[in-house]
Parts: sequence; C-alpha cells; structure tokens
Amino acid sequence: MVLTALVALAASILAAAPFAAAAGETPSWRDFRVEGSHVTVAIEERVEATGAGEAGKLEGCARWKRALPRAATRERGAAIQARPGHSAWSAIAAGWQSWNASERDQISGCRKHPCRVKLEPDEVARLAQAPSAGRLKLYEKIIDERVAGFLEGGAPAGSPWDALKAAIMGTLGPRGAIAQSPEQASRELWSRKIDFAPGKMKTVRQLLELRDTSAPEAASSWLRAIYSDHYFDSWAEWAQVRCDGGQIVLAAVLVTDLDLLKKNDLFTKLGRPKIRAAAEERGFAHLERVLADIRRRATQGP
Repeated sequence: MVLTALVALAASILAAAPFAAAAGETPSWRDFRVEGSHVTVAIEERVEATGAGEAGKLEGCARWKRALPRAATRERGAAIQARPGHSAWSAIAAGWQSWNASERDQISGCRKHPCRVKLEPDEVARLAQAPSAGRLKLYEKIIDERVAGFLEGGAPAGSPWDALKAAIMGTLGPRGAIAQSPEQASRELWSRKIDFAPGKMKTVRQLLELRDTSAPEAASSWLRAIYSDHYFDSWAEWAQVRCDGGQIVLAAVLVTDLDLLKKNDLFTKLGRPKIRAAAEERGFAHLERVLADIRRRATQGP
C-alpha cells in the first residue's frame, strides 16, 4: 500500500539544473542525491537586494535575515515548553491534531515490531500488553516520555548535526559557508505534521529540535527530527539567508533516511526508481515552500 501510494505520487522528476535562469526569473540551482537509503535535496536561489547605496544594502540584508524563521515549521507546528515533572502532551498535540479513524487504528493495532507507527521494540511491547482501547493514551504517554528524556538528557555522543553539515558542504560547497555551528546555539522543541499528499500518503508527525545561528552576513536555521512516526528514520534540514554584495542568496538542504529504500523484497526493488522519483518531487516541494515563505516575509512582512 505504501509503495503503491509513492508510485502514484511519482510524476515528472525535477532534474538538477545549472545556476541560471531565463530573463525575469529567479536564478536558481538544485541538486538531488541518493546514497543507499539516504536522500539529499538542495536548492539555492539568488534575488536582487533592494535599497540604494551601502546603507540600503545593509538594511536589505538585515530585513532578509529577519525573514528567516523556521518558516515551514512555525506555520504548521507548535512550540513545546515543558517543565520538569510535568506532561508536555498538550503542547505536542497542538502541533499534531487531529487524528482520523485510520490513524487511530494504526496506533491501537500496534502489537508487533515493526508496527505501522515508528516505535522502539520495548515501546511496542508496552502497547501490545495494553488493552486495545487504552493504546492511544499509552502512545501519548510514550511520546511524552520521549520529550522528557530529550529535554533532561545530556549531549549525545558526537554531533547529531554532522550528517547535515556534511550534506551542506557536499552539495553547495563553499557557497554553503556555515555562519556558526548549531551546537553553540540555544535549542527549541516543536511538534508539527506534514501532509505531503493528502489522501495518497500518510500524514507525518514529527518532534523537532530547532536552532538558529547568525553572523553579520548570514543567518541559518537548523532543524532535525527527534521523532517521525512514518517513512523517515532520520530527517534534518537547513535554510540560510546570505548577503552577497547586491544580491540575497537563499539556500536550503534536506537530508532524510527513507525506510522504504532499506527493504529488499522483489516488489520494493522493482519500485525503487519510482520511490526515488517521489522522494525527489516531495523533497523539492518542501524546500520550495520554505524559501517561498522567506521571500514572502522579506518582501511583504509577517
């Protein structure tokens, strides 16, 4: 069913294009890569800065930097501000509501690992031992415990941002100059849901760690999922506004670990080209929405 849905989604493939554009269009560059189950999508665009003279350029640069919110996150999600010893579920649910009957059935039917929502084996075992009518509440408690563990836990071994930083440099090279490593920035926790293709794909619900970094000539937004309930074993994205003389450079990179590309049954192997095409189409569409929101905020205001 999942493969059929992704195959149905796979329309025209957006091929990587040179950093050029026709007259009147925004110059853009894009890249798409697949290595095993790891999918990387990257976009870069240039727009002319407005404002006369050096002062005008500086003000234009500052305005574009201010327009770099976690655009596609804050408009579709909710901030999680949990206190030690208190449940964060109401904040989590604010970004995830609401579940339809099929989605509730996926949780209540989770009795064997792997099940239809992404959980660890011990978490699935807890659900399996609970009565069917109580599994949705227990799922809420399990996710709440994950948030508490993340907020109370120390720094993980190694940087969880390393793969994203490598993807930025691997696709954009020196143009993806990182203003400041995210490890030094303060973090926030958000919840959101993404409807890639309503009626064709499952809605993806995520818990997100967000960090912002800034330097005089650039501002960056860093995001990684600490939980996704469908499709993705990892998800990280980055967006940057960089001031380059009289131009503003917008860049975004998305790195995911797609579980369907790990399956080795014959049916999945035959469908891999279509799965890759769907991942490319949906990945570019997601990043395009992020950059479009930055452009809107910079030119029209919040």
